[in-house]
Amino acid sequence: MPTCCAVGCSNNEKSGLKFVRLPVGKRNANRLKQWLHNIGRDKYIPNENSRLCEVHFT
Repeated sequence: MPTCCAVGCSNNEKSGLKFVRLPVGKRNANRLKQWLHNIGRDKYIPNENSRLCEVHFT
C-alpha cells in the first residue's frame, strides 16, 4: 500500500489520491535532490517503492 514520504503527510492509497515514484538512479540524481529538498527530507534515502502523493504537486 503506497504512503506518501513527505514530512507530515499521512496520505495513503485509501485517500483516493494518485502517487508518483521519486526519481531514483544516477540519471536523476539532481532531480531527486531537488524533490527531497522541496519535501523537507534532504537526508532521506528513497528506494524503488518511495512515493509522493499528488498533493505536493499543486
